[in-house]
Amino acid sequence: MDPEFNNRIDLLKLRRIEQLNERLKQQLKKERIPASRAAALIIENMEDTSDPLIPHIWKHQADNNKFKGYQTATSGKQSSGGASCCTIV
Repeated sequence: MDPEFNNRIDLLKLRRIEQLNERLKQQLKKERIPASRAAALIIENMEDTSDPLIPHIWKHQADNNKFKGYQTATSGKQSSGGASCCTIV
């Protein structure tokens, strides 16, 4: 084979290896935490953040719950035929 052709192939291989090396360096810079710590952070956030859509757990006052008005407005419209969120006419 032509030596110039071999040089081009070698240069392409070198570029690919350098790109891979750069990607690996970038991955090493990322902060990593164990899955157990991530799960603990999620649980901690869920326990500390109140959710007005689950008032029986958080004991929200009715006047502080911005979704209470929607609940009372829709409860009068529902038919006695079953639980539903929509009324189709």
